Amino acid sequence: MASRSPTKTRPAGAPNPLEVLKNYGRVSILHIYGINKYKYDEKEGGFKDLGAAREDGQLMEQVLGRSGGFNEVKAFYDKDVTVANIQRNLADLAKRFKKQCVVGRFYLMLAGHGMVDEDDPDKGAYFCTHETKAHDLVGTAFPLERVKFYMKKIGVKHQVIVMDSCHSGGLF
Repeated sequence: MASRSPTKTRPAGAPNPLEVLKNYGRVSILHIYGINKYKYDEKEGGFKDLGAAREDGQLMEQVLGRSGGFNEVKAFYDKDVTVANIQRNLADLAKRFKKQCVVGRFYLMLAGHGMVDEDDPDKGAYFCTHETKAHDLVGTAFPLERVKFYMKKIGVKHQVIVMDSCHSGGLF
């Protein structure tokens, strides 16, 4: 005699999982920032170039962007990883999905150097962009507190942050 699994019922008001998946097709966003090459080297107050951050981003773009069903894919590498680009794109999403709690998904990947301001650790951790100088993190790097701020403002229900950098725990 074959055994039957019990029928599971959804709690009252819970969305149908199949409808949720269909909605992912409408709002499915992938933003990637991967940086190997920095504008300033260590002698100029910058950073040693990395060997795999850009490649990790490109792999994520290839795997998720093509086969993951994302309808908006934005990828920035090396010289295009700027404070202005990150700020503009996150602010745009916050404006488009302002506290709506839209059923969808937003994946954000930041791959590159990360730092804490040694002179004032209370300022938190930073993601180092192409133009970052270690002695001027406030003026040249993207604060992880700002990432957290925007993630709260972006009203897309399912959010994933992938951070491949030192001090990425500063996000929490």
